[in-house]
Amino acid sequence: MTSIDVRERGDVRGLIDLSADDALQDWAEKLGVSQRKILEAIQAVGNNANRVRDYVAGSRADMNGTRSRSTGAG
Repeated sequence: MTSIDVRERGDVRGLIDLSADDALQDWAEKLGVSQRKILEAIQAVGNNANRVRDYVAGSRADMNGTRSRSTGAG
């Protein structure tokens, strides 16, 4: 996977900064999810853009039934 180019939002540290009025909508569009999902991801993993992307991708995989789940022993 490639990392998200966060420089276009002016943040070279790779963090999602929601202080701008349109930032939440921008990230939602960029990642193809709802604004609510972005907020959920930030609450779960923090505001690192790559971690948010991975969280969102994992959520999509769960919804599609493509993420493998370990069943455990016995």
